[in-house]
Formats: sequence, C-alpha cells, structure tokens
Amino acid sequence: MMLRLQFNDCVALSFCIRLSCKLISSGETEHIYDHDTEFFHIVNSQEWAKEAAESRFKGFLHPYVQIPIWAYAWQPACNGLNFNQFNALITAISAMSISAIILICISVFGNTLLNPLKLIILLIAIWFSEPFKYAFFLTQNHLSILLLVISAWLADTKNKSISAGALLSIAAAVKITPAAFILYFIAKQRYRSAAYAAAFSFAILIANYILLGSAVSHSFFDELHRVSSVWLPSFNNQSLAGMIGGIYMPSEIAGWRINALPVWIKISSIIFVLIATYCSGLIDRSRNGHGLCLAILAITVASPISWTHYYLAIIIPSILIADHATKNIALLILLAATIALNIYPIAVDPITASISNIGIIRSHLYSGLILMLTIIVITIRSNSSGEQLARTEVKHCSLR
Repeated sequence: MMLRLQFNDCVALSFCIRLSCKLISSGETEHIYDHDTEFFHIVNSQEWAKEAAESRFKGFLHPYVQIPIWAYAWQPACNGLNFNQFNALITAISAMSISAIILICISVFGNTLLNPLKLIILLIAIWFSEPFKYAFFLTQNHLSILLLVISAWLADTKNKSISAGALLSIAAAVKITPAAFILYFIAKQRYRSAAYAAAFSFAILIANYILLGSAVSHSFFDELHRVSSVWLPSFNNQSLAGMIGGIYMPSEIAGWRINALPVWIKISSIIFVLIATYCSGLIDRSRNGHGLCLAILAITVASPISWTHYYLAIIIPSILIADHATKNIALLILLAATIALNIYPIAVDPITASISNIGIIRSHLYSGLILMLTIIVITIRSNSSGEQLARTEVKHCSLR
C-alpha cells in the first residue's frame, strides 16, 4: 500500500536553519517565520523561494520554528559554507551525537553491551530503524538536542550543576520540551541544577531580545503558540494526539493539513508530561537512570507533535532494558518486538510514504508506550528486590 504523497529530492530541514540565518544576516528577520496557512510542512513565501532557487535546493521548504538566536548562532557556518557543505556539517554533527549518546548510555547503565556481538546487534537495529533513516534523510538536529539532555543529566549526576543547567537550557531553547527536565531536577532534589537551567534559559531569552530585537522575539512566541496549537493526524506524527486525530480524521493521515488542536488534548498532554517528569525525578532519587528513560519516553509520546525521527530516543531506554534482559527471556522478547515496531515492514517508511500489508501506522508510538510500561515494571521489581534484600540483611544481623 502506498500513501498518496510525493516528496521532492529531499526535505532537508538544515536548509531552513541556513535560510533563517541568511535572513538574519540580510536584516529580513520579518520573514523568518513565514509559513503556509493550510499545510504545516511547507512555506508559502517569495523570499524563501528566492533563496531556495539561488541555493539550487529542490526539496520542501519546511518552516523554521525554533528560537531566532539558534539561527543567529549558526552565522559563521551559514555565511562560510554553501548549502551542500552546511548540510554535510549538520549530518556529521548528528552522526557524532548518536555515537556519543550510545557511548554514554552503555557506559552508565548498559555495561553488558560492551560485548562486541551485542553491540553489533544494537548498531544494526539502529541502522535499519525508520527513525534513524528519517533523521538523516531530513538532516534533523534532534539527535543533538537529545545529546544535550543526556549530557545535562550526566553532569548533574557528577554534581556539576552549572554545566547541567547550561546544557539543558540550550536544549530547551531550541526545542521547548526539554524544559520539563527542570521539574525532573526539582523532584530529584537537584535544586541547583534546576535553578541554573532556569537562569540560563532566561539569559538566552534576554540575549535573543538584545541581539535580534523585540519584533522577531515576539514573532517567535507567536510561532510557538501557532505550532503548539496544531493538530496533525499525519502518519509520521507518532504521538498520542496524532493517533487520536487519525481516529477522528482518517482522511488526514496521508497529509499535513493544519487542524486546530482541541483544548482538552493540549491540557491533557501538558498534565501528563508534568506528572510523568516529576515522578521520573522521584524515581531517580534511588534508581538513577530509570526515571530519565521514563521522562524521555513520556515527553516523546505525549507531545502533540512527535515525528518519526523523535523515536531515536528509544535507544536510551532500550540500552537500559537490554542490561536487565541478560538473563530474562521475556524481557529479551519484549525488547526484540519493540525494535521490530521501528523497522519496515512493520513500521511505515516515512521517506517513501509506504506501508506494507503488515504495517502499523503508529508502530513507533506503541513501541514507546511498551518501553514506558517495561521501565515501570523493572523499577518496581528492582525496588521490591532491594527491600527484600534489606529485610534479609536485617534478619541475618539480628540472628547474629
């Protein structure tokens, strides 16, 4: 089965960063947030079309939705490199980011994956996964943001609160959802990290206002409100909101037409993320890493827009679960099934927009939900085992 969609040569989202950077350099900041009023994935703008023609870019002009200072920070690369070179730079950064994420996760809670055979299996699974292929097809920066979040968490575990706050604030500035980890730090009683993250985030907003002016800063908040109010049932929106939208509007699954997000879904998503993130912080007071995985999964599945490539985030909980599954056949089977949900033909191929006869449109969402439940079960069982061990030790001491 083939969804009725047509892609051009590519949908390089790195181009929208470069173009926004060029608009800032030329003083045309009023066009940074140009977009189409009917379809979410394209830009209806003469200025964008002109720049695309000059750069010989033939793909979709995807709208820029991030804070202006992010594009401003890329100016040296944007002005010194042509589009192909800039695209290669973003791709290289993404490759280094996913490598760093895997190394950090294995070193922290996946030591069993240091076995060469197990590591090769992990890398093969990632290589063939649709989120991995889609992320590099789009030249997305989601992996870099995920690395910033993991690095902030790691810095916090080493009592480097300033570094943790700085790293998290950069991630939250580029994509707002990492800001939920401030609540995670509060629940974990890592108040200094939370305070630094909030302070640095405020500093970034002030810097954005000073460097780029009030008009473009206001435009950013208008764009943030616009994007957060969009309801997209499209096949590559692997969120709970996307699944609900697909049930109510099945005709919209094959496209990216903008629909108004119901207030009850927006409020429910926010409440779910806040509660899950806070509870994750509570968990990590004693089980460092379990809560992190739960928070990342909760944010991924509950955000109103969660594209296919966002599910590269499941690498982190998968490594944690793999470490627990060394002598647990049930966990190994569950992990294998979860990985299968992210690989074609079970998963939709978002690049060619094709789905097989055994394909599941929201397979990535289901894999995220399964991993969430698995993390919860592992945490409960670990706590129960710990309490049982403590009681045994107390009894042994009393007998002596």
